[in-house]
Amino acid sequence: MSTNLARTTLLQEREEILRDIAELAAETERRSLMTPEEKSLENGLRLRGELESKPALAILLHPTPPTWMARARCRADYCSFAECRVIKEEYRIVFDTVPRVCFHVSCIEKMLDLPSLAPARFKLDTDCYRWNRDWPWTWGLMLQKWFEHGGCINLHKIARYFKAYIRYEREVSKHDAAWIQCQLAQ
Repeated sequence: MSTNLARTTLLQEREEILRDIAELAAETERRSLMTPEEKSLENGLRLRGELESKPALAILLHPTPPTWMARARCRADYCSFAECRVIKEEYRIVFDTVPRVCFHVSCIEKMLDLPSLAPARFKLDTDCYRWNRDWPWTWGLMLQKWFEHGGCINLHKIARYFKAYIRYEREVSKHDAAWIQCQLAQ
């Protein structure tokens, strides 16, 4: 009786393996008929599902380390730089998982609407790096405001800020120059 049970179990396992192989072949065939854009959109749906199932998962805009350090490889199934997946651009996208998963910015943009994820899920990386003298990475004002306001920036406010700053710099430099000349004249 136990040998019949063992045979039945082996047959069931074999059938399950054959079913899995058939499903994989069908999926491979289905994806082979898709365009790269359709494949990227489907991968984006999978990533969105992963984001929804893991509320603590963050997506970080991360500065790419200098060329003398090891480079991460893009994990997109259909990478824009397929011949060389090594990320050489100035910035990359990192999923804050263990281990970290990296993407080219252009690859992830094809899969996800990043502005809609900022600032709740899509964030600026502010970690310290040894190649930055162990200081946190600093970001420009425009980029900070873009993240702070979820991809929406009031350019008129930014322009007013810059005009006021330039005016301040001119006024301060005039006073400094006058004070220096006065001091030198004495």
